[in-house]
Amino acid sequence: MEAILPRMTTPRLEKLQIYLFNELTVWSVSVTNLQQFISNSKILKFTGASLRFGRMGFALQAYPRKGCRTYALSMAIYHVGQDWPFSSTALMLGVLGPVFSGVMHLSVGICDKNHMLWSELPTYNDADRTQWRDVLRPFNNVTTLRVEDALIGEISGALKVRDVEPTMDLLPELNELICSSKVDGDDLFDPFAAFIEARQHVGHPVTLTSR
Repeated sequence: MEAILPRMTTPRLEKLQIYLFNELTVWSVSVTNLQQFISNSKILKFTGASLRFGRMGFALQAYPRKGCRTYALSMAIYHVGQDWPFSSTALMLGVLGPVFSGVMHLSVGICDKNHMLWSELPTYNDADRTQWRDVLRPFNNVTTLRVEDALIGEISGALKVRDVEPTMDLLPELNELICSSKVDGDDLFDPFAAFIEARQHVGHPVTLTSR
């Protein structure tokens, strides 16, 4: 892929699947070429994206328009035989960042049991908060964020603003936060209360709903 992508022109390309395995040392080059390849495409543009995480990697699907059920980009990273280094997710998404500039609707969750990446995620501690913020940062034009139940703690911790951080530093266009959760409204509001209050205070309110 490193050698071929810089030499390819596919002006009519509408759908792309990419699978990467194990070789962490070459991914940075491969993903840089992939970013340039997608950016040069006149058709591969995205307004929606889905991120799914597992112990052995992550999967991304991007969609050309809201409500579309057929992805335009499907990308999966597998780290077979051992836990995936979560910091690599943020690095790779950071390199791909320019191709997500049009994404306005983002969903995050864990892989389901039918996916080869599936496994219960480890419990993330406070040291991983920066990595979660780096995962979300490339999607800086997102207006709607959907969070699955299993990641409410991690995503709410990443969104919560600390004293040294600008309130609008992360997801500045966000106006709707949707949680796919089994808990009731009051318990759901608590993890995101500080974030919502901070956005309200600077005049950029975010609506929280459960579906």
